[in-house]
This record gives sequence, structure tokens and C-alpha cells, in this order.
Amino acid sequence: MDGTGIEVGQARDDELDAVLRLMCISFEMPYRAARPIYYADPYLDSANKRVVRLHGQIVSCLSLVPAQCWIGPSVLPIVGLAGVATHPDHQGQGYAGLLLRDTLRSLQSRECVLSALLAVAPDLYLRHGWQLAGSEAHLILPRTALLASPSSSQPPMPLRGSLSHENESRFRAPHPPLFGGQGGAQPPGRLLSNHVRSATADDLPGLARCYEREATGRALHCLRDGPRWHYLLSQPHSATVYAPGDSVEAYMIHEIRHGRVSLHDGGYPPTLVVKELRASGPAARQALLHHLAAQERIDQVEFVARQADLRAHGLLVYGGRIETSFQTLVRIVDFRRLLLALCPFWSPFKGRIGLILADTTLPELSQQMIITSDGAAVEVVGGDADAENDRVIGAVGPWSRVVVGQLSGEDACAFDLLRPSSAHARTLISEWFPFRDPYLPAVDHF
Repeated sequence: MDGTGIEVGQARDDELDAVLRLMCISFEMPYRAARPIYYADPYLDSANKRVVRLHGQIVSCLSLVPAQCWIGPSVLPIVGLAGVATHPDHQGQGYAGLLLRDTLRSLQSRECVLSALLAVAPDLYLRHGWQLAGSEAHLILPRTALLASPSSSQPPMPLRGSLSHENESRFRAPHPPLFGGQGGAQPPGRLLSNHVRSATADDLPGLARCYEREATGRALHCLRDGPRWHYLLSQPHSATVYAPGDSVEAYMIHEIRHGRVSLHDGGYPPTLVVKELRASGPAARQALLHHLAAQERIDQVEFVARQADLRAHGLLVYGGRIETSFQTLVRIVDFRRLLLALCPFWSPFKGRIGLILADTTLPELSQQMIITSDGAAVEVVGGDADAENDRVIGAVGPWSRVVVGQLSGEDACAFDLLRPSSAHARTLISEWFPFRDPYLPAVDHF
């Protein structure tokens, strides 16, 4: 603690409840309703809570969420930021910014390469070096709009669903048995319509394969192990699968929301929110859509995805309206480790090129790296990159957009966001950093 009474650092175990109370005050959440959810989180750990104390009282806090995500063929360790909150009596005094800067310094010791977060109002984070890396689209339409999907010889049962038993070792839950989504639990694998049924723990390997088939290599899609799958399908989420044979060919993760449907106006019909829909092909996808169309107790359906995925899945033909909500922001934490993770998949060349990242928010995080190749392998070493004939210079913001593929290296150079010293440097950057259209799936939100 300095002479001002301000102390910044990791929360103590005995401060976990104070962190929860601060978040409830800041986000206007009822403490009694939030408390059991907060303490049931299997990932709850004081090591992942950071706080600002003023004379011993916590006035600002945030949570860290370690994860791994794909950027093309590379798998990168990242840390998500969530629950950034400052007590209303202390807002506007710079505590959140102080906490963000201290957190960025601390993340280097965790060996993560990127920080990501979701924000409705991103200004604070943009000022501290985070950059927009994508947005989330919500397609909201009447359930009856889906009636164009193929008919079924067996009328669907009401959608409920949950995991209900477990006997697959890879996906054994590390915490108490899971409960159903809105509407309660139901027997294992209860058939809802032709080949459409609620998910069981036996289905988790199939869900994982279905997810990995679509997600592998897609920027900011997170890796999910068995405990992660169990956590995703605990309350309030449930899963429904289409399994015409022994394998899962499609699934959706969903919840029923009784509350405001529009992000901008009122209206309170029951809405089924589909946070993830993965399918092996059009027929499997249509089976799930037909099932949704038959859910008479639901007035509206809301699909959450990238707009490009909504189009690719054929959902835009049903009409409805599209709204945007969270924006994904990313920031490089460790340029060297990031390049080391990416470079094994770069095409070898002969020569050297310097890459320079300038971080004006935290100058100590600025880095100069030299990429060398003998035509057989690519290596990353530290050094005076500014002395290289071939070099590329950029600030942390543009580099952050480029490495996740929200902006291609070629376009970044064309817009003068990255400044190559030569045509050769521009060519290499354009090759190494293509456009990838990153998206953090809704169920993986921090």
C-alpha cells in the first residue's frame, strides 16, 4: 500500500464474498440470487480475482478466465477478463484503469499471449490498448417462422433436456451432478422427435467431435475439455442432439428466457435462446429447426452467432431481425510468446525481418523481435529489430487486430496501421497474417 491508501493486487480467499457484493452493486444484481451461482462455479479461485483496495476496502475488481483458443492451426493460451466493476461511490476516479494496467503486467507471469474481453461500452478498454475483434449477432424471429422446416412423423415433446448420467471417463464431471435447463430435468436421452432428444453425458464425446469439426482452426474458438463441457451444460443451459445412428450429427445449446427479448425495446414473450448450433450438414440442421418450430410454449427464438454463420446456416431466409450486443476486444500481452506459437506454421523463407510492437499504454510491454529463417525453419529471437533492413512497425492495437485475423496483414499495411520498410516485409506480413473473421462463441463468454 502506498501513501494514498491504494493497494492493487490479487484478492485473498476471505475477500471472495466482498468481490461478489461489489459486482452485485455495480451490475444491479440481487445478491441472494447471485450467491449460489457464484459459489457453484467450479472455476472460482481467488487467484483469478484482482482488486483495488482503498484503505483496505475493495472499490474495484475484475475476474480472470484462463482459456486456450485457436488462431488458425495454432493453439494459444489466453486470459479472458470479466466482471470489471467499480463501486458507484468511487467511479470516475481512475480505479478501473489502474486495475487494468496492473492486471496486464501480471498476465505476463501467467505465460498467456492474449487478453480478451466482451464489452457493450468499449471506450475504457480501447484507451488501454484493447481493440475490436468482432461482434455478436442475435437473429430474433417468431417460432412459427421456422414451420417451413421438414415435417416429422412423430410430434416433438416439449423441449427441456439436460445431462442426467455419466459413465464416460474423459467427460466425468468434477463437481456435483448437473441439473436440467428451464423446465426441469428429464430421463436420460428422452426422445423429443425423430432422432432428436435431450443430451446425456454419453453424448459429450459426440458433442465435442461435432464442435471440433467446425471450430478447429477458427480464430478465438476455445478448446473445450470434459470438465468444460459439463460446466457449459449446467444450469441455465441445456443441450438437444440430433442422433439418427450411434453418433451425434447436430446439437444445440440453449436456454429459455422469460424476460425482455429485444436488446433495445420492451416485450416479454418466452424466448428460446440458441447460443450454439453445430451440424454435420443441412439435413441434421433442419431436424433441429423443425424441433424448435414445434415448441408451442415458446413465442420467439433467438439465434446467437456471427452474422456470417447465420447466413451459412441458412437461418436468414426465415426473416426476423438482427441485433448486435457484445463486442469482442483483444490485446496482445506477450508479443514474443505469441510469435513463437504462430511461427511453426509459417512458410520458411531465407533472411531476417524485424517486427516491432510499440505499447504506449504500458511501454514496458513494448517488444522488438527478429524473425529468421534459413529456408527450412522459422525462428523468433529478441534483438534490435529497428536495425533490420526488412522490418514492420506497429502499435499494440493494430498488431492485436492483425494477429487474430480481424484485419489482415495486407490491409493493415495498406491502411498504414502497420508500416513495412520494404516490399519483402509487406509480402511476408500479408502471408503470415490472413483475414480470419474471429468470433468468441456465446457459450464461451468470459
